[in-house]
Amino acid sequence: MSLKDDVVIVLRNVSHRRLRSWLTVIGVVIGVAAIIALVSASRSLEASIQEQFEAFGSDKISIYAASSGGPPGFDANLNVDDADAVRKVKDYGLVVEMLFKSAKVEFRGEPVNALISGFDSGIAVETFKEFNLDFREGGPFESDSNKVVIGSRVADDLFDSQLFVGSKLEINSEKFEVVGIVESVGNPQDDSNIYMPLEVMRDLFGDRTSVSFIVGKVKPGSDLNKVSARTAAELSRIRSEESFEVSTPEQLIEQLSIILGILQGVLAGIAAISLLVGSVGIANSMYTSVLERIRDIGIMKAVGATNAEIAMIFLIEAGLIGLVGGIIGIAFGIGIAYLIGFAAAQAGFGVLKIRIEPLLILFSLIFAVGVGAASGYFPARRASSLKPADALRK
Repeated sequence: MSLKDDVVIVLRNVSHRRLRSWLTVIGVVIGVAAIIALVSASRSLEASIQEQFEAFGSDKISIYAASSGGPPGFDANLNVDDADAVRKVKDYGLVVEMLFKSAKVEFRGEPVNALISGFDSGIAVETFKEFNLDFREGGPFESDSNKVVIGSRVADDLFDSQLFVGSKLEINSEKFEVVGIVESVGNPQDDSNIYMPLEVMRDLFGDRTSVSFIVGKVKPGSDLNKVSARTAAELSRIRSEESFEVSTPEQLIEQLSIILGILQGVLAGIAAISLLVGSVGIANSMYTSVLERIRDIGIMKAVGATNAEIAMIFLIEAGLIGLVGGIIGIAFGIGIAYLIGFAAAQAGFGVLKIRIEPLLILFSLIFAVGVGAASGYFPARRASSLKPADALRK
């Protein structure tokens, strides 16, 4: 028999047991869709975060207290002496010390909790520019006064009423005027920030010495790794090396990639388990098919079909189930991945931009066909090993 004849026989057999075939296909669809959706979402997250780091700039070094369990910068265990020590490193063109606090904020009598970020008003213009914070309305504060800049979520979503430039807020019972609203950066935390002059913030919270985070912009032509080492050496003179971290963008991305790599491995493992369950379904379906068609196998062998031809029929059938399941699973997986991206955007995580990689699609399709063929191998071998006389007696 030719390959064309084998395919015709397979299609006829599949059409005669449509319900079982589609139920088997669904197992493959779930596994492939899980691979496409989960892996695409995790890889897209990694790429989007790397883009954010690149936008932040490859010429900046971050200094923060060694974490006690929270995100970097939220321990507030640095102080003004540390910021002064960083400024002593001559390779920096700009050093920004930041203070983060959570506070009760009221607008028109409606209280909420919000994150307050403070930095020097004298370098506010440069700081907003270096952090890639563009203004959709108004501009930065430029003096130590009760003026604040708010993120897009504070303006649009935090309160029942929308805020505009000129709106009045109460922060810890003290009045502030909104002078600027920054464009969304796609991160709910950053978009929910309220920025104010550092000196005003220190007076408001009664904290004259704490520093949460320090960012240094390295002068053009300086080696980031060498500047990082000099910064660490300078800080080591006034505090223990275990109490702070000095990180370049490359180091932060490397640490992030390790975490996301583990996440991707876990998600891929979950998807692989789903596909494994689908392969068990294929094997079960093929074994049942062999049992149902023992007499047909005997007839084919009696008229001259070889063991290889019998085995090929069952392998093609199993591979076809994997192929159909793979194609449908890819379509569903792409749809689910974009739904994840849409849901993330609706929740404020505009930073997640879904990217579907052609190599992932190709791998998933090949994998689905391979799993199908592998699942059909032993049933196919059993069918081919049947003796014509025994098969005809069934």
